[in-house]
Amino acid sequence: MLAGASAAYEHLPRLAFTTDVITEALRLYPPGWLFTRTVTDTELGGHHLPVGTSLAFSPYLPMR
Repeated sequence: MLAGASAAYEHLPRLAFTTDVITEALRLYPPGWLFTRTVTDTELGGHHLPVGTSLAFSPYLPMR
């Protein structure tokens, strides 16, 4: 793709595989360690959460 040249800003649109790798790495290991969401009327783990409830969660906590 680069024919031996160093990568430069103008090459970015043509580096599709590199974009895919970076996107997947950020999906698996997001840069933020804590996120928040405001929910609609829902149930989570047997608990009723009314509209407007704020939740904080970490994508690094193990899922059960």
